[in-house]
Amino acid sequence: MLPSGNKRTKIRPPRRSLLDNAISGVVKDHGAEFEKSWRLLLIAIKLIQEKNVSELSYEQLYRMAYTLVLKNYGTKLYDNVCQQIKQHLLQRRLHLVLSDMMDDEANFLKEISIEWNEHLQAMKFISDVLMYMNRVHVKEQKVPYIYDLGIVLFLENVIEYNDHEIGHRLIDTIILEINNSWKGQIITTKTYITKTISMMNELEYGKRTVAAATVTADDVDNEGSNYYQRYFEPRFLSVSSTFFSQFALECLALESGSHYVQATSQFINEQESMLNFFLSTTTHPKLMQLMCNVLVKDRIDYIISLPYENHGLSYWLDNVIRNITATTRSDPHYEELRLLYDLVGRFDPERKLLKLRLRDRIIEDGQKIEQIALEMAQNSIKSSSFSSSASKKSPSISFNSSSFATNWVNSVLDFKNQYFKIISRSFGRDHTFEESIISSMRTFVNKNGFNAPEILSIYIDHCLKQLTKGGSKTPVDELLGNALTFINLIRDKDAFEAYYANHFAKRFLNSKGGASRMVDGMDIEDLFISKVVDMLGLSTVAKLLKMNKETKLSWELTKEWKKLVEADKDKSLIEMELKICNTVDWPKSMTKDYRIFVGDEAEGQAPFIWPKQLRHTMKQFEEYWSLGKKNSSKKLYWSPKFGNMELRISYPSRTYDISLSTYAGIIMLLFAPQSDESCILPFEEKRSYTYTEIKGLTQINDADLRRQLQSIAVAPRLRLLTKTPMSKEVNDLDIFQLNEKFKSPTTKVKVLTVSSSSSSSGSTGKVTATTADDDSLEVNARIIEGRKVILDAAVVRIMKSRMSLNHNDLIGELLKQLASRFQPLPLMIKQCLAGLIEKDYIMRDPKERNVYRYIA
Repeated sequence: MLPSGNKRTKIRPPRRSLLDNAISGVVKDHGAEFEKSWRLLLIAIKLIQEKNVSELSYEQLYRMAYTLVLKNYGTKLYDNVCQQIKQHLLQRRLHLVLSDMMDDEANFLKEISIEWNEHLQAMKFISDVLMYMNRVHVKEQKVPYIYDLGIVLFLENVIEYNDHEIGHRLIDTIILEINNSWKGQIITTKTYITKTISMMNELEYGKRTVAAATVTADDVDNEGSNYYQRYFEPRFLSVSSTFFSQFALECLALESGSHYVQATSQFINEQESMLNFFLSTTTHPKLMQLMCNVLVKDRIDYIISLPYENHGLSYWLDNVIRNITATTRSDPHYEELRLLYDLVGRFDPERKLLKLRLRDRIIEDGQKIEQIALEMAQNSIKSSSFSSSASKKSPSISFNSSSFATNWVNSVLDFKNQYFKIISRSFGRDHTFEESIISSMRTFVNKNGFNAPEILSIYIDHCLKQLTKGGSKTPVDELLGNALTFINLIRDKDAFEAYYANHFAKRFLNSKGGASRMVDGMDIEDLFISKVVDMLGLSTVAKLLKMNKETKLSWELTKEWKKLVEADKDKSLIEMELKICNTVDWPKSMTKDYRIFVGDEAEGQAPFIWPKQLRHTMKQFEEYWSLGKKNSSKKLYWSPKFGNMELRISYPSRTYDISLSTYAGIIMLLFAPQSDESCILPFEEKRSYTYTEIKGLTQINDADLRRQLQSIAVAPRLRLLTKTPMSKEVNDLDIFQLNEKFKSPTTKVKVLTVSSSSSSSGSTGKVTATTADDDSLEVNARIIEGRKVILDAAVVRIMKSRMSLNHNDLIGELLKQLASRFQPLPLMIKQCLAGLIEKDYIMRDPKERNVYRYIA
């Protein structure tokens, strides 16, 4: 009996008697001896190939082969064994070809697998018999081992024989079965396909039989390859490419992006696991790459770009923009977006294409938010009780209105939050998409012609006012969080700081003590500024910090003054809320003309005339201000442009506490009793003034005086004065006097100053620019001037450290340093460099005009 094929038996030398006989030459006829031994070995090999090994003696067969090799018959024995295996394989091949199983895929694969397994088993037994020949002769002659020889012969005489008759049939059958599985059919040959593919991997090239007379160029080129790699894989990949292309066309025929991503995702996922079970580890990644190239890479951009009606990216993301105004929200198509993300990631791990198309979509939708915010602001005005009684004319909303700013900022933040939700649910929380979305939003938020820093400042101003008034239902943390999130979208941080400082100044001037800034025990202004400092840095908001510090000093001074007034027996002193601002740090729109109120004799400019009711208090405060030399180095100027006055006026109907601007209060004091007798009422004097007389008594400039008179004498329901003749325009000869018929449902009345757009310039009818526009122009001028200083300093700093730098490198370094503040325009950089050259800070290199040098 032969031992098991997997158990190798140790080689033992033959008995001494046989060896002696061989050496002494007892057997004279070597050829006869070989033939006799070979006949026995041939019978044994045939029995092994016929799976009939029960009668064989392993020891006897081994000794025969050992003796033949020892007597130098190794080459002949090797050739004879090769010939017998070849003949046997040719017979088995003919049996396979002539049988009916060639027409049945399952049986064909099964029989091939059986033949292969039986052949390998037989070769193991034959190798055990010829073990000594493998050890000695094969190594010396450098020919394949007997087992490897059997594999080569199987390849040549079964698979490749007759121009690959069985090999091609085998490849076609496997491809057909896999193709059927791609079409959704259930196949029963999975096990045989796996075994057959494993067989083709074992059929290696590069090991030739002894019968091969020459070695061809193909043999050299395919050294180390196998039948699977040489024939099956190329054919399989070619057929697969055709099938994938046809599959893609069938999916595209429905003209639905949703169907395409769902069908291709399902197909790829199913095949990824199934084909990994069938194919070689070298083919599987090639096939997956081919599948992704044909189904995804070559067509996904077309799918993404499909119009709304064909369910492309615009359809999947359409609900994002719709949800901004929708009362009932609908989720975006998270599933399709998730499938799209996975598909694109198969050929592009960074998903650059998806980011690019998403960016285009975000910018396109983001630009629609502007119109959406305008419509929302208009609708809110239409639905208010005030607009219901107004004219039927559509309300006009400007970009610098708090209504538009609130709707726009909230809509943009809602837009961002919806996209971040898509990232969480569809894009696997990919942080690179968060960065891409923020970058895309910065593009439309900071587009040319749209002043996002100012609008954001208006939004924050509105939110802080609502918080301090208790009119906001949104928590403080959420409002501040929204504002800080939006700051990150603003490119020009310096512009935001300038506009915010302007609004901060106005809030300070209109506030009533430090308590007006307190919300839930927190100083809301302090809280927000501290968070802005954390985000933008101390240097960015240095002036804002100084302004905030001065507001606190003003409140402390107000408390001290109030205590002084209460302790002083002089009842003529008036209680004041002091707002003291340093002209260096506060916006120029507030401080630029502070000197005009004291007059200029050289230019014939008369000083502003303060009412006698206020002069005594102002003088007393000036003395207190300079007391102890604590403010001896500072000069105090009184500005009537800002602030408010509280007047108690007794009309015939009742007594009212009226809050109005300082200018309006000064005008009303002209109509107060001028006599020292307290019993005289203002209505008893029946005092009246023309516009020209009021101007002469106050020295208020024309534009402001006309606005104030319109506010207190023309505006409906708040006519503290009467105007004769009654008209909207205020003319030089119009007469004003107290309105005896004035009535109000409440004792506390607040008079709002009409906007500049409602005021006309005398009788010319020309409308002046609005206050908001004036402020905006002033802030823009301040921003430009500040940028020039920062730009000059940055260039000098760079050149001082580098000494010499070419133009492009200087621009690159400059943009890098200023990225956190603003993005300078090319013209501004050009003017800056020209100015620094003129001032001898830098110079152009005499030989290379594109190179700058620092002048120490």
